[in-house]
Amino acid sequence: MRITRGIEEKPSANALMTIEEHIKATLKEFRPTSQKINFYSQNIQERCSKYFTVSINGQKIKLFVFETKIELQIKIDTKLLFAISRPNLVCFANKELNQRVGTYKVFTDRSKDELVIKCITLIDKKIEALGLELDEALFVYGNVIQLAINQSRGLIPEIDSLISLKSKIEKAYPRKLKTDLSKIPANLHELVPFLEDWAISDDTERQEKINDSSKSELKKLTNAVMPRMNAINTYLDSFKNQPLTQEATLIGNLAELVTELTLSKQH
Repeated sequence: MRITRGIEEKPSANALMTIEEHIKATLKEFRPTSQKINFYSQNIQERCSKYFTVSINGQKIKLFVFETKIELQIKIDTKLLFAISRPNLVCFANKELNQRVGTYKVFTDRSKDELVIKCITLIDKKIEALGLELDEALFVYGNVIQLAINQSRGLIPEIDSLISLKSKIEKAYPRKLKTDLSKIPANLHELVPFLEDWAISDDTERQEKINDSSKSELKKLTNAVMPRMNAINTYLDSFKNQPLTQEATLIGNLAELVTELTLSKQH
């Protein structure tokens, strides 16, 4: 067995093991915790039943268990949006690059294609080393990087690769959250200070943020957002069939989090 970035590589899944047993056995030294979940992924086109959380080399990794796939997920802070091998149907990185880069397909939303091409060139060897099958994929967007792989994978090499990819992409193409107030109605300007910490798009991350926050923090957030819900809806509805701006997307995420928070208190 070889050591990868301080992580001991273990054999791939035993045919007699369930996928959950495989994850627990492979990541045993990192003491994985698990939680039941139930959602359908448009990207993977399968249902997820459970996810595991581990901390490796200071990085928090989530492993979502699907019917035939495992999705490794780690937070990232980048301005890029692209997908490798399969399109990202959730974030609309579903248009294949006209310029061929590497031996795999690259999908974007056409907004930053030049930067994506440079990024792919930078990480090409690491992507090639992953050896993605046609039904596997890498998704990079905003605040998360995801690797959807078959359950027969060994996990340790893939986790190591994901951490390395995150580091390279984040360092070369960091996301700098700059909110353009001219694109936000004046009656919503007071929400801007909440966007960086609370405008979370991922359902699981939203719930974790709520669970980890104090009652006073949640009360302050709710008191700021709830009285402006009608104004938020009016603002978002004004786009009609047009794509939302970054500012509108963030405010929509913020409103969704507060809505879920309010509903949870009612039950």
